[in-house]
Amino acid sequence: MARVKGEHRTADPTPVKVPVVIDTVAPRVTLHRTVGGLVAKAEDMVAATKDVQLSWSINGGPFGPWGSQRTVAVPEGTEVKVRARDTVGNVGLASSALMHTYEPGDPEAPEVGGCSVSGGAGAGLTLLMLAALALVALRRRRD
Repeated sequence: MARVKGEHRTADPTPVKVPVVIDTVAPRVTLHRTVGGLVAKAEDMVAATKDVQLSWSINGGPFGPWGSQRTVAVPEGTEVKVRARDTVGNVGLASSALMHTYEPGDPEAPEVGGCSVSGGAGAGLTLLMLAALALVALRRRRD
């Protein structure tokens, strides 16, 4: 309760409210390629998506000012970095350095869709156990 010193009739029973935000995690920012460039998607655990600001760097240049721009028009192969800053100042980073779009039939495209399983150490152990079980089963049949 707050009051003027020495004036007991000036007491204010209204409770004091102090909002506290605890946010120690940087926003998660991802880049997605579109036909004309890149789109950034920023998500934060506390701040609303519209309140997360972005800053862009193109081909190793300095980062631009913070803003709400979510897309950048650049040709494929351009190095793009984007930072995302939430309302308390945590900063996340994403880069397009490893992004590349392959056209259907492109001979440089990596092979996708094929599955293979190599027999690791676990495969040998499994075969050994199956062989031991088979031997036990054969001995029981003979008896």
